[in-house]
Amino acid sequence: MKKQSIQAFTLIELLVVIAIIAILAAILFPVFAQAKKAAKTTDTLSNLKQTILGALMYSNDYDDGFVLTNYVDDDTGAGYGFDLQSQWPHLLMPYTKSAGIYSDDGQTPVPPNTLVTTSGASYDWSSLSTLTINDSGVAGYYPGTDVCGWPSTPYQWGRIVGAQDSPSDRMAFSTNVSIGSLYGWYWQANYESSWAEETSDTDPGSAGWNQVWSSRLYSSGNQIPCDYLDGHAGKVNSSKFVSWAEAPDRGTYCDHMTSRNLFAFWGSWWQPN
Repeated sequence: MKKQSIQAFTLIELLVVIAIIAILAAILFPVFAQAKKAAKTTDTLSNLKQTILGALMYSNDYDDGFVLTNYVDDDTGAGYGFDLQSQWPHLLMPYTKSAGIYSDDGQTPVPPNTLVTTSGASYDWSSLSTLTINDSGVAGYYPGTDVCGWPSTPYQWGRIVGAQDSPSDRMAFSTNVSIGSLYGWYWQANYESSWAEETSDTDPGSAGWNQVWSSRLYSSGNQIPCDYLDGHAGKVNSSKFVSWAEAPDRGTYCDHMTSRNLFAFWGSWWQPN
């Protein structure tokens, strides 16, 4: 009686199969990663949509006043984040009912009821939010400051929603990142964020300037999710920013902001409209 022969893969055949699997993995893994990133960006846009709708409901209850960035002067001796209940995420909680929406889902959120200590100060989730308010573009301004000039006068809390120009173009909230940290910051200054150092996403020295710009790294298509005063949400690209390369001085920056009508998007920090 003959023994039945057992056929097996040769070493070359196994290596070929392994090579094919490796090639397929190299092709598909980036696709899966991009799909996951796109899904997170969709979730972030939903968060922004809920945030701006909550802010508009807030304004209905406060004589058309947009939600304040905070209601404690952060420039007092108490320092930033002194009253952790004063930031806009806490002010909108009665309308949105969830702390989880105030985040860019592509980034790491600060868990609620958790304090993070940095530079000797403690901050909660509302201070380190990866969604940021356009502070001097929709929530307040610097009356008396020169047109397009660096803010040189005391900050005025509060703006009226209906008095602001081009609500469908005016950005209210966007994603953001604090370079050198794991989190964001609850407000951004439009007179800095609109003027980005587009060649550096890692230099802490450009943190204020790139606070909004660098958040594109966590979004699909390298675009920045944001919402608008009329209640819709979307994504923007580099066309909404003036780069340091094209505007090495403030005069040139102001020329770009004016000629490209970027104040419609960022708002003007020297007047309430």
